[in-house]
Amino acid sequence: MSELPLPHRGLVARTRSEGAISKQIIEDALSKQPVAHDAYLHSAVEHWTVDDVARWLEAEGFGEHLQAFGHNRIDGSVLLLLDEADLKESLGVSLVGDRKKLFHAIVLLRSRDGLASRFLTDHDQKILSRVPKVVFAVAYLAVVSFITAFVMAVVHDRVPDPTTYPPLPDIFLDNINHIDWAFEVVEYVILSLGTIFALVVLFHRHRMIIFWRFSCITGTVFLLRCLTMFVTSLSVPGAHLKCDVCVGASLEEKLAHAYLIISGLGLSVNGVRTCGDYMFSGHTVMLTLLNYFITEYTPSSWHGLHLLTLSLNMGGAFFVLAAHEHYSIDVFIAFFIGSRLFLYYHSLCASFGSKQLDPYHTRMRSYFPLFSYLEENTDGLVPNDYEWPWDFPLKLWRQYCTNRQRRAAQARSQAKPPDPAETSSQQKKKT
Repeated sequence: MSELPLPHRGLVARTRSEGAISKQIIEDALSKQPVAHDAYLHSAVEHWTVDDVARWLEAEGFGEHLQAFGHNRIDGSVLLLLDEADLKESLGVSLVGDRKKLFHAIVLLRSRDGLASRFLTDHDQKILSRVPKVVFAVAYLAVVSFITAFVMAVVHDRVPDPTTYPPLPDIFLDNINHIDWAFEVVEYVILSLGTIFALVVLFHRHRMIIFWRFSCITGTVFLLRCLTMFVTSLSVPGAHLKCDVCVGASLEEKLAHAYLIISGLGLSVNGVRTCGDYMFSGHTVMLTLLNYFITEYTPSSWHGLHLLTLSLNMGGAFFVLAAHEHYSIDVFIAFFIGSRLFLYYHSLCASFGSKQLDPYHTRMRSYFPLFSYLEENTDGLVPNDYEWPWDFPLKLWRQYCTNRQRRAAQARSQAKPPDPAETSSQQKKKT
């Protein structure tokens, strides 16, 4: 027998592997004119036939997988839908090196035909794997917020009577006159920093990591604040503060008060007024954390923005004292705890990213379980790259449509056509 052209050799090899060779099929294949080996390269991949895919595999150096691709009838439209799991589980590409190279070649085909936007990249797959961590961080912050609001409602009714326990001596408060509008300025500064931070998170490429780090650090600081303000009740720092204390309030009344605090975000501009939550200043904590997060997750060359956030942080802390809403020690401790926890957390992230803590990984899990869960499989300190926030949702929608096409293609591939040899033998038996 003369040597067959490439597509016909593949046909003969597949027929031999499946059993007896049908003479009629071989004669039909020989009677056809051979197609130029590179003709398929000038057509869209979606229009490739099974033989075109076989020629492409041979040209790319993956000839040992021709039988598997031919047996599963992988044409161009199905080839574009394959992922690494399909290559390993359905097509038997067991070697990691071959599987990575073959999948990379498929990705290049998608890019060649302008179809890459329909498929998720490795970075997109990482984003999907981070969703449970974001949900956990949101739940953690929500639980801590409720606990904080409830403790504030409890300590509000335990505040010492100002007539019996006047304000404690304080060097700063004793030498600075009370400014009525200062506390409103503080809260508007917090809202301004919060808006800047929200924009940074929205456009940052690693927005999920930033969000769960902010939720984790903020929730932990306020959980510590719940403990400090519950165990020690300080007298009001200013005579201007009027505390509507309800002695012997029921649990339902405390829960209702906690709901008002949460709904108003704990801000006096939203009608929230509480007493007794002095050790330490929650407003200073938010000013400090927002300043540090904005500085950390924006490029180091943005000096103007960093100077602005630092000035707002320091100015906001000053106005907290000028409003006589907290003692000086409350503000100092709040700034120290907020800034140190931020720096310690990110130092651990850098150590995780450089693999310096591998020998102590088990001990780290027991010491810092929340940190270990959130930062596992992350790259430490993330680069400050930005993207449009709607790119990923659009990719998810396109991937959903692609998965539907994949399932339809798999359903078509499972419906095998009748074997010509069996059909001809059945017709001979009937005659």
